Amino acid sequence: MPPNVPVTGRQPGVGTPVSGKGPRKFLVPVIIAVVIIGVIATIVLVGIPGTTIPGTTNPGTPAISHAFDGDWLVENTANSGTVELFRISILPDHTVAFSVPGSPNINISGTLSDEGKTIKGTLTDSAAGTTGPFTLTLSDNNHFSGTWLVRGHNYAITGQIQ
Repeated sequence: MPPNVPVTGRQPGVGTPVSGKGPRKFLVPVIIAVVIIGVIATIVLVGIPGTTIPGTTNPGTPAISHAFDGDWLVENTANSGTVELFRISILPDHTVAFSVPGSPNINISGTLSDEGKTIKGTLTDSAAGTTGPFTLTLSDNNHFSGTWLVRGHNYAITGQIQ
């Protein structure tokens, strides 16, 4: 053994930390890569709010906008105790198609607003020759309330999904 070499019980270089290497230097780039991949995957799967890919629906559009679809039993304060059937369909351009099977002289057209929670439009009663505005607002997925102007009078209406 050469003189002046301390005896440490280890071989030189084994178990000694080497500057610039080690678990921390490796872990940081891995964490950054995982975060970047997660962000990219989220954008691909969910989309960027406020943007629409052609041929798809906007992921930022709330599902409640289609909660109006279906047959509704509607009561009008003008005809207390009378319930009519309204058939409401939300079209791809967010306009609304209505039919009132029991009243063929009523023509209703409207559009969605307030992020799909409200339908605003026009009700025309061809038998009376009158037209007036209406607004329906969803209170939840099964009920709406609103007002409409018919023959110069404002009436309250409520609807419940059938």
